[in-house]
This record gives sequence, structure tokens and C-alpha cells, in this order.
Amino acid sequence: MGQFIIARSLKSWKRIRNAGVPLRVIQEISGHRSLASLQRYLEVSPEQKKAAIAALGY
Repeated sequence: MGQFIIARSLKSWKRIRNAGVPLRVIQEISGHRSLASLQRYLEVSPEQKKAAIAALGY
């Protein structure tokens, strides 16, 4: 396998993001040069926001 994995669709990256894979890891395996270029393809769900706030103890 090469250095980068090529996703077949945007859904692939959303699926691994929703599985809890950190954005920095997705950036590395997708070959994006920056998080900014990757993040424009991914969205944050209300559930993910709630879970992040809950993890902070608020």
C-alpha cells in the first residue's frame, strides 16, 4: 500500500470521522496538506458537539 489511502467518496472520510478518528489522522492518510483543506469537506454534528462539551464536564 502506498503512503496515502485514496477514499472512494466523501462519505468514506465522514464515516471514519464519525467513528472517532482524529482529524489529524484523517489528514495524514488522505494526503491533505492542511487541516483547513480537509475540514471544508467534513461537518460537525450536534451530537459530536454535545459529546465534546460533556467530556469537558460542563
